[in-house]
Amino acid sequence: MRHISPAPIVFLFTLSVCAEALQNSANPSAIAFATLLCDDETLPAIEALGNSLRIAHHKEPLLVIIPPSVSAPSLKRLKSMKNARAVETESLRYPFNSTTDRMSINKPCRFLKLQLWGLSEWSKIVFLDADTIVRRNVAELFDYPGFSAVKDPVGMNYNTGVMVIEPSSYVHSLIVQNYAHAGSYNIGDQGALNALVSFDAWTPLPTQYNTFHTASGDAFKGAKIIHYSGDAKPWNFWQAKGRGHIPIRAMVEWCKMAKDVPTAACHMRGPVHEGGWDGSVNHYYDSEGEDGGVSVLLSTYDRKSWRELSVWYAKLDFVKEVYVVWQNAKKAHEKAPHKKVMFLFPKDDSLNNRYLSSQLSSNCVYICDDDIFLPEPAFRMAFEVWKQNPSRLVGFYPRVWHPTPGTYSTDVSPGYNIVLTKGMFSHRSILMAYNLFLPKRLTKIVDENLNCEDILFNMLAVGMTGLPPLAVLSNETIYDIGKGTGISGKKDSAHLNVRDYCVQQFSKLGMSDSGLVSEGSVLPMGMKNHVIGAAYDT
Repeated sequence: MRHISPAPIVFLFTLSVCAEALQNSANPSAIAFATLLCDDETLPAIEALGNSLRIAHHKEPLLVIIPPSVSAPSLKRLKSMKNARAVETESLRYPFNSTTDRMSINKPCRFLKLQLWGLSEWSKIVFLDADTIVRRNVAELFDYPGFSAVKDPVGMNYNTGVMVIEPSSYVHSLIVQNYAHAGSYNIGDQGALNALVSFDAWTPLPTQYNTFHTASGDAFKGAKIIHYSGDAKPWNFWQAKGRGHIPIRAMVEWCKMAKDVPTAACHMRGPVHEGGWDGSVNHYYDSEGEDGGVSVLLSTYDRKSWRELSVWYAKLDFVKEVYVVWQNAKKAHEKAPHKKVMFLFPKDDSLNNRYLSSQLSSNCVYICDDDIFLPEPAFRMAFEVWKQNPSRLVGFYPRVWHPTPGTYSTDVSPGYNIVLTKGMFSHRSILMAYNLFLPKRLTKIVDENLNCEDILFNMLAVGMTGLPPLAVLSNETIYDIGKGTGISGKKDSAHLNVRDYCVQQFSKLGMSDSGLVSEGSVLPMGMKNHVIGAAYDT
């Protein structure tokens, strides 16, 4: 039996026996939604939640609990949100000793949620975690009594990500006085509330009011409130490092709510491919397509070499298809030179287009330029290496970026964390994540500088998977006919300076740190599991 100190026992008894006797002097019509802004990083989530309430035709105010740590710019943006009201409050002490990794999503500031019971000017509050969105009007929640929530699928606990609250200075004082001694099964606020409040004192809500984003198709379709519970969050999924996943349908749903949020809006270049709704943005990687083949994604602008190259790839037995990304809108479309060669015609000229993936049918994608000619043995060997490491990027050209002061280098003697996209294998889900779900603030840097899409792609992949790329060293010559003539090869260009600038900008906007680095290379004579470039933390 779990030990509970005397103070919480009194509180449990008081709530379970006397809850109905607790009266609130506030105006019965004073109702509101509420959420918690823990830090600046979570602001896009709050803005998406606010959008979702408006889309669901809610006019009730959204109270946002804010700790002192939130910056002035974020506070200003929050106050500019329609119908949002900032509630600045002092932090509550985090009552547990724990490592940052164990705390995971249970940030210490989440205990500020307990301050909601002190907002006695409101008669009823529906609390929504920042990682929720409202898909349909939920005005009926205000008819439920205080301490209403959805039961967790497993165990005898209630999920406090969505709950109905009846503010009371009496209840608030009991909670604040006793939460630090109550214990918590998850060292978070949810565990503390479940320890403080008797199980019988809660009123269960239907699961449609707090449906996890990983729910099955029917459950997801019927949900009124989606809860993106777990480490992978829609607004910074590239920081999950392999922990948790987001189904495509759930990511698309969040993007709909975030479409007017400047810092979060997914750029959604192209449609989600058929069947993609059951796929995942993070975590699950499978090296096999229908037949274990590879799709080639060849980007071209003005060189005629695309034709010869596309045919060369198409004739290989393990290549299922070759898609040519036709970047030059002014150049007349040409006829496909082989039955396995097809075209993608973007509406705009952008380096971000080289990751268009909606039509691809293989999980393995080889991304390449129109000026790289490589021997077939090297291509086959690299494909085999990728199949052994489907969650990693595998490529022929390693590079490295450093976070301080924000630099990019071709000197990989100490290790590398980039493989260039002019010859690189990737899982299709990483392309889809880049192509559909990265915020515009990131892809805009690529467009403004006509550069750096490969740096951003690598940062995305490392952040999503928690694994650095693998470089393949070929014993045969790989011919780069564009060397010295492309945007990265001009000796008098400011190419490296631009790449340094991109590293700095991407880092400021929350992309992956460079802690994961590979050393060495995967050699062409390498057999199964013979990988020299293993990952380690630096």
